[in-house]
Parts: sequence; structure tokens; C-alpha cells
Amino acid sequence: VFAWERLGTLLGRFVGVRFISDRIMVSTHGNDNLSQQDLDEFWELINYNDGARVAYFMFRYYDDRELYEQTRWLPALSATDDVPIHICWGDEDDLATLEMAEYLMENDAPGNTTLTVMEGVGHFCQVGSPSIWLESVLGFYLTLL
Repeated sequence: VFAWERLGTLLGRFVGVRFISDRIMVSTHGNDNLSQQDLDEFWELINYNDGARVAYFMFRYYDDRELYEQTRWLPALSATDDVPIHICWGDEDDLATLEMAEYLMENDAPGNTTLTVMEGVGHFCQVGSPSIWLESVLGFYLTLL
């Protein structure tokens, strides 16, 4: 945590937190579906309640994933066999590539899991391709009726 805090503080001071935020959002998304308005709205959310000051905590996810993926997250997914699970994944996601979804389906997801691959969709699918994401989610819910 200390390393992320120091790195975040230094980068924010020298480059600007907004610049870093925009570059991260665009590079992890995977395609050009994010508009400047989308980035502006992300920035507004990050700044809410002085959030930009502690935005570096978002990167703790990588440390948390290393710590808990094998001991908590994947076992919890594997053990969830009493409710239907729907995984929506964008095929142009550069951060969480489609291979990750395929791995989950083959190794950790219980038999009640459905994978929907959304074509032309990046990492922030609810923002960059909301109609495709909503169609995917609603389509899954309709199968449960």
C-alpha cells in the first residue's frame, strides 16, 4: 500500500491526476467507444468527496487480487451453485481479456454459469457500450422467467 501511495502522489504531482485518469481509462477500455464526455463524467465521480486525493487506492485491487484470488474469490465463485450466474465480457477488453473469461468458465465457474461475449465492447462496457451491455444483462434475466 505504501508504494502505491507514494507512486500515486508523485505521479499526480508531476503529471496531473486528470491526465493519468484519462490515459488509464482509455488504455484499459480496449477500444475508442469512450467519449470525452464519458471521461469527464468518470473524472467527476473520481473527484466526488475529494476522491482524487485517494484515487491511487484503486490500484490496490492488483495487490488484493494477488492475495485473495485463489483463497477467496475463485473458491466463492466455484461454490455458488445455487443461483444462476451471468458473466458479461467485452471481446475488446484490454485489461481483462476474453481469455480470462474463458479460463473462469473452464476452471472455476459452476455449471449454472452463462458467459455472454459482447462483440466490439471494451472494459467499461456499461459506459462505452451501454445498450449492448443492457441487452446482454436483460437477455440473461429473461431466460430465468
